[in-house]
Amino acid sequence: EANLKSNGIDFETIPKVVQFNKRDLPDIKTLDAIRSAWGDVPTFPAVALRGDGVRETFRELLRQLYRELDGRHQLDGKFGMSEEDFLKGMFRGLA
Repeated sequence: EANLKSNGIDFETIPKVVQFNKRDLPDIKTLDAIRSAWGDVPTFPAVALRGDGVRETFRELLRQLYRELDGRHQLDGKFGMSEEDFLKGMFRGLA
């Protein structure tokens, strides 16, 4: 947060998600414990080696980014780019 602040960026206003990797290991925190610690920040369990949860995390971050950009630049109103079109375009070509 200090780094963002020093660059004039307010942590509270930026899109954010938290991905908790290595969910396949033993003795890990429960998802309920993780989610209660992070409050309203969207959290996603993941096993990156298998790709589990990676797309879901990325999709949520892109969804938030679209909403931020649309609020500033009226992507849908001025350019006819809906949230769904934006997401489809971002995921096009990904395996």
